[in-house]
Amino acid sequence: DKVEAVCTVVFAFECFVKLVAFGVIRCPHAYLKDAWNWLDLTVVLTGIASLLVEAGGAAESGNLGVLRAFRVLRPLRSVNAMPGMRSLVNTVFQSLPKLGNVGGL
Repeated sequence: DKVEAVCTVVFAFECFVKLVAFGVIRCPHAYLKDAWNWLDLTVVLTGIASLLVEAGGAAESGNLGVLRAFRVLRPLRSVNAMPGMRSLVNTVFQSLPKLGNVGGL
């Protein structure tokens, strides 16, 4: 749990720095104009919410299941740093509906 807290703090700091550097919405290269940054922000906010719920003592009641499900999205954050991987993941996401058609056959 300590590693999760450290990672969440580092990711939150990175997100904050990007929000300040790029601007939120109005700037030409604003942080929230990119869908991948929306994913980053969602992962960071759910990580912070998870830490707050754990600190509040609600972790024992099993209320963290939904928030912990967003941990799966953390590796996708690294896609932003690698443009080649980003285009590969975009291609996979675009092909998913077509795979449904093949599966229907």
